[in-house]
Amino acid sequence: MIISDEHNFCFIHIPKCGGSTIRDQIGDLDSLGGFFHGRTEEIPGGPHQKAHLPLHAIRDYFPEIFERISGLEKIVIVRDPEARFLSAMSQRARETHGKFLDELTEAELRADFREIADHLKAHPALPSFDFRHFVRQSDFANLDGKLVVEHVVPLERISELVVFLSERTGRYMDSAYHSNQTVVIRNKTLQSSLLWVKELVKSVLPITVYGKIKEFGLSLFTDRGVAPHVLKALEKEGFRDFVTTFYADDYALLELGRSRNTLTGG
Repeated sequence: MIISDEHNFCFIHIPKCGGSTIRDQIGDLDSLGGFFHGRTEEIPGGPHQKAHLPLHAIRDYFPEIFERISGLEKIVIVRDPEARFLSAMSQRARETHGKFLDELTEAELRADFREIADHLKAHPALPSFDFRHFVRQSDFANLDGKLVVEHVVPLERISELVVFLSERTGRYMDSAYHSNQTVVIRNKTLQSSLLWVKELVKSVLPITVYGKIKEFGLSLFTDRGVAPHVLKALEKEGFRDFVTTFYADDYALLELGRSRNTLTGG
């Protein structure tokens, strides 16, 4: 989350929805000094990463900050729930198995999905730290069943949001820069080397220059999206039925964002 008192907005970062594209470019404008970025906090139910707390948790555990953002213009980026779920599974595979999603066996893929689905069914409002990327998008935009954010921006219109925030802040932002995309590296023997080069380039170059080099590299060495065998394995566990049901409010939120463009008044 980025709160800018000076520019009267609050960017609520929904995990796995492209929010790093915004955070990487204007994170230093945060009036809270990165209070919600990448930090773990002990709250009832165990440790949680503050960057991935939904609105009801911020209201309950950080009431002063919640009151502060209530008067600001609030923005969220939303994404197709199925694509987001697969992106979250991809990150989980790297964190728990040390592998890319397409490297998991069918048995591992199916077992991972069952574990995720069972946990979400048991803890729908606030999943534990290990499942933080699967929190429903609607819980970052709604409170008590009511929409409380002013701008719901579909991921496919993120470049429009970049322009909007650039004009609002007076800060140059690169609308072509995209962070944390889900891809499949074609040549597995190059994976470690490519990731090492990526982190090195990101650490030494301006973010906009890094973004252009990264996009060029992605076009050379990767395919976008998720490998077909991954989807085939997950569908044996009823993947699409689960996502459609559990994330029903997320689909509604995405349609709302697509049906109106509050950034331009359309």
